[in-house]
Amino acid sequence: MQTKPKKTKPFPRLKIGVSIVIFLLLAITGGIWYWNTHKKTIIKNKLETAVREKSDGLYKIKYDSLAMDEIGGYLSISNMNLSYDSTRYLAIKKSGKGPAFLLNIQIPEISVSGVKTPRALLENEIVGRKLEIKNPVITIFYTNPGSETSGDLPRQEVYEQILGNLDLIQADTVIVSGAQITTTNRQTGKKGMHLKDVFITLVDVKVDSLSSADSTRMFFAKASNISFGQVVWSSANKLYTYNATGISVSSATRLLRMKSFRIVPALNEEAFVKALATQDDRFEFSVSNIEIQNVNLRELFEEEN
Repeated sequence: MQTKPKKTKPFPRLKIGVSIVIFLLLAITGGIWYWNTHKKTIIKNKLETAVREKSDGLYKIKYDSLAMDEIGGYLSISNMNLSYDSTRYLAIKKSGKGPAFLLNIQIPEISVSGVKTPRALLENEIVGRKLEIKNPVITIFYTNPGSETSGDLPRQEVYEQILGNLDLIQADTVIVSGAQITTTNRQTGKKGMHLKDVFITLVDVKVDSLSSADSTRMFFAKASNISFGQVVWSSANKLYTYNATGISVSSATRLLRMKSFRIVPALNEEAFVKALATQDDRFEFSVSNIEIQNVNLRELFEEEN
């Protein structure tokens, strides 16, 4: 009897990871703009302090340079780095309140255009035309030793905490280009998923205290286009590797395309036999040019019960 690799569903992990990353980047970028438009009373060091305080000392942020045109509504940030403090994490974990996952994010360039400065000054709202995040490298560390998935998305109070003095962050378009995303189990050191050359376009993005409960939005957006150059992950028993290339999915067309999908043995034949309690076949599978119509993007990324 042939044993097939246990079915895995990677998309819930992706939904959680991407949602958190996008939310953090929107909040951080909005916060940078807010604080710099108030630079007469708030200096640059306030940003690092705010991120540290609002994450209970867990995260710290640094960036090399910031260029801003307040009149033209343009902002550019270079070499931003968001990382967690391992010592602080262990202290929080010891108190029984450790997070389900941790993030390290490195972004060579972030640009924001069309920001309506008066709203930032008078109404504590960041409303802009376009936010572009270029070539981010994102590592998601899952902290549960028995699982590579995290729990729920952040609750409303977490959104409100990170937003701080801001009531709203809104953008016509958010573009994430050339992202590299890796998931790792922090306890075991085992790699989870590796997503290469990720491109995300989000239309009509809105982040506020109610956005997480809006069922009409995906990744905080009314419309989403997502593509992956390659996605690699392992079967639950670690005997096989799944490799998908050329994936694209659109909420508007409800069409999912995949250039190729392969299941390949992760071990050579001798090691494969030794890894099994009973004798079983070792196989390889591949299929190309997959197209699926009428895809519900939200359901595709939903958690399994």
